[in-house]
Amino acid sequence: MKKVISILIIAAVLGISFFIVDNVPSIGDGTAVIMHDDFILSFLGVLAGFAIAIITFLFANLDQIRKSILANPKLNEHTKANVRRSITYIYSELKQDTLCMVIFLPVCLLLIIVRDCPEITFKINNISKYQIISSIELSILLLTFIALLDIVISLFNLAKVSNQDFEEDD
Repeated sequence: MKKVISILIIAAVLGISFFIVDNVPSIGDGTAVIMHDDFILSFLGVLAGFAIAIITFLFANLDQIRKSILANPKLNEHTKANVRRSITYIYSELKQDTLCMVIFLPVCLLLIIVRDCPEITFKINNISKYQIISSIELSILLLTFIALLDIVISLFNLAKVSNQDFEEDD
């Protein structure tokens, strides 16, 4: 189910990006600052670095957080299992989001090379190579924001799990 939702989000973002590129002249022709190559690469690099820093800090402390939560004498076995599942899920989300952001950087670099290479030409349903690549780049920027939002939500979920008041065992 999660994969279906991810595919729907990617399809929606790609559709929105094609719409924006087609209807906003400054984005469609590449004159908007957010569509400049140096902005896109710098932006993705900074956000990927930020995500890696968060993940490095969190992973260094995740095992200690897990141990301290599970050592709580107030936790019953059911609650401990829920905590383990929550931490595993949060870890998985952070890993996927960070990997996604890191992969976007070389993909954008490849798109820039393809766009600027005159020997590579293609057109799909009267949509030019430049519009297709601009739409993909804009989609990558939007998906990076979504991944960053998911990282922040995961961090808040981890804080929520670690700060819960657990009921005492009966």
